[in-house]
Amino acid sequence: LALGLGYVILIIFYNKEEDAAKNKNKKKYPPRTKLGLVGCIKMMTSNDYPWLLLEESRKLQSHIFQLNLARIFGVPMVAIIGKAQIGKKILMDPLTTKPRQIFGAMDDAFEGTASMVTSNGQYWHSRRKGMSPAFASKHVRRMDVVATQKVDEWIESRLSIFVRNDEAFNVGEEMINVVFDAFIETAFEYKASNKEKKEFFHDLEIILIEFVQKA
Repeated sequence: LALGLGYVILIIFYNKEEDAAKNKNKKKYPPRTKLGLVGCIKMMTSNDYPWLLLEESRKLQSHIFQLNLARIFGVPMVAIIGKAQIGKKILMDPLTTKPRQIFGAMDDAFEGTASMVTSNGQYWHSRRKGMSPAFASKHVRRMDVVATQKVDEWIESRLSIFVRNDEAFNVGEEMINVVFDAFIETAFEYKASNKEKKEFFHDLEIILIEFVQKA
């Protein structure tokens, strides 16, 4: 559920018009991995794919590089973007669209219904506009206060016990619980019980398995 890698990875598809424009301007393309088609597929479907991408990035000495997957999706280029600022610029560019080859699988998990995460154009804009008030500065400040409170509570009620007993714990699981508590309280002004949280994570695991199998 949480990888905590601090490494932003985006798969970007370049359309033919962008490809032609880049050729015209003679801009340099990112380096290409030496892995073949099968090697790239194995890497991207491996449970260790984030670490494998980091390893490939070190080999190529670039956080932005091409994968040999263009033939599968019928596009000129498939690239990994490992720099947060560049990823942000790409996502904020009005010409950027979400490729159906990838995001369509997410819609299939919800009976073909598109969402703000998977849609483009006016359909996406209307939903983004509807969600904007939830992220007004006053709400964000309230979220910050609650999140800080939840972290303090976790340190006092959980971390201190682990330290005192010299006990190992699952960092990912603990952080997910803290974030979940903060989100539920700030978004819905509700405090979930331990039983409700366990049921939610169990249901989420089933959804993720179903999504992966359909994808």
